[in-house]
Amino acid sequence: MPRLQTVLLMIASVVATQVAHGQTTCPDAPTVPEDRRVVKNRAVVSTYNAKWLFDGVKDRLAPWANTSEATDHMRSVAGALEAVGADVYIMEEVENCDVINEVKGFMPSGDLYKAYIIRGTDYYTGQNVALLTKIDPLTTLYRVSTRAVYPVPTGLCQSPSSDGDTGVSKHLVTRIELFPGMVVGFVGVHLLAWPTDKTRCSKREAQAEVVASIVKDLFNDTADPVDGIIVMGDFNDFSATLLDKSNDVPTSNVLETIKDSADPPLYEAAAVIPQDERVTEGTSMIDHILLSSSVSQYLTKVEIRSDLTASDHFPVVATLQLPTTLVPGATLAPTLQPTPLPTIVTNAPTTAPIGNTESPTMAPSSSSSAVPYWVWIVVGLGVLVMAAIVAGAVFCRKRVTVQENASDTQVV
Repeated sequence: MPRLQTVLLMIASVVATQVAHGQTTCPDAPTVPEDRRVVKNRAVVSTYNAKWLFDGVKDRLAPWANTSEATDHMRSVAGALEAVGADVYIMEEVENCDVINEVKGFMPSGDLYKAYIIRGTDYYTGQNVALLTKIDPLTTLYRVSTRAVYPVPTGLCQSPSSDGDTGVSKHLVTRIELFPGMVVGFVGVHLLAWPTDKTRCSKREAQAEVVASIVKDLFNDTADPVDGIIVMGDFNDFSATLLDKSNDVPTSNVLETIKDSADPPLYEAAAVIPQDERVTEGTSMIDHILLSSSVSQYLTKVEIRSDLTASDHFPVVATLQLPTTLVPGATLAPTLQPTPLPTIVTNAPTTAPIGNTESPTMAPSSSSSAVPYWVWIVVGLGVLVMAAIVAGAVFCRKRVTVQENASDTQVV
């Protein structure tokens, strides 16, 4: 009994510390959502684990010795965010709204962004998942309290050390009008750490079951329907179909469970990145962007910004563009190096393209091979001028010759 009391006191102390230290939350969607993008038919989305984005005040676990170190880190993260220039960020390991707003203040383009956070239940670390966006959400951020049992009957985890149930302590859900008339459900996640730890494998598979249920609920919601879904964040696990630079093979079924929550399955954006570039942390890829086919068809570019070292993770960035439609790439083999982007499809998108419906690369018209009439006019004038010059030169030469002959005659 004394041990139980000690544990409860420790938990109460942690929670009290987090609450006392301004665990601010800012989940509310504005009454009139704004879109502060300049180009409305292009959307850049990114997931970025910002590595203990805390303020350095009474932080239990953050590595910053003081507020000065924490502020320096904020400035570095702000520089990385500015370099990426995404329209929608899902960020992991964020302390609270005050911190993300301070980071925003260090960005030259900070006024274009608004920060949204719904506080999670990871009271031990105090970390949360944040939304930093130029496009205001239509729905106030929410999270689910759903729990799933582990070990998962259909899971891959070997010899789980225990059984029980778990939820996803760090996640957020909302809806954003990514393109005019196209509402996309966003699910930001930060799953249980340590992808090779057998004792955590089955718990993370249970978390994947919860995320899969969120995706299904979004698609089945008739009151607030969505046209597509993007799930992104720090999954703390590897892909079974797209090997990373280190050829890491997952011991769990986490990504497959979440991908299979949609029909057709959610598409891994990393499919268009060469294998030797699939690195988001260390030499592995554990941060992912998954898109429904109705969204992935607009992919034009996917990259991992390994040049940005403000965090121990690299940002994963996906660019979507209307009206370009691209094949979701489900046939890409794990060993392929798909340097070219997926092939353009001929079928129409599920959502009608808005605005300019011409492809960015225009095909030449049938008359483009004909010589314009004005070219012939210029050529004709050029010929006349050259003829006049030649004629003048010949006439002058004859006069000089005559004069020279007359002078010779006089001398003689």
